[in-house]
Amino acid sequence: MRSDRSTAARRPVSVWLLSVVLVILALGGLSGAWMFLTHTDGRGIGMQGALTKLLVSNFVLPGVFLLLVMCFVPTLLVVGLLARPDWRWLDPLSRATGMHWSWVGTVALGVVIVIWLGVQSLYMGFSAAAQYFTAALGLAIIAFALVPSTRRAMRE
Repeated sequence: MRSDRSTAARRPVSVWLLSVVLVILALGGLSGAWMFLTHTDGRGIGMQGALTKLLVSNFVLPGVFLLLVMCFVPTLLVVGLLARPDWRWLDPLSRATGMHWSWVGTVALGVVIVIWLGVQSLYMGFSAAAQYFTAALGLAIIAFALVPSTRRAMRE
């Protein structure tokens, strides 16, 4: 398994669309993380009342989650989907699934987004535009990852 940068331009359209969705998620994650980490009490972003519904006393942990899971992870996955780097420490995952690690991570991220929004809706409800947008991104991630052309391109 070696890096496949020379063929990145020949990836199927579905892989490119999946990458675009992941980049949009990463930008949204960065934006949300910045808002939560710079307004940890919710003031300034109109969410001070939301803290009373949560198990945390401020928005630091949700901000860190957004930064790591919704910004850094999708960025790493885009690199994996397009460049297919040879990272030996991820070989066991690829061997176990028969798919490149970035595809496995992408599907897992889509599932995490759905779970995240489900838990969030239990505590805060599901009414904000960002929640609907993120749900659409999560479903698009899963859908584009499961498209046959994406699966074929990501086979090891």
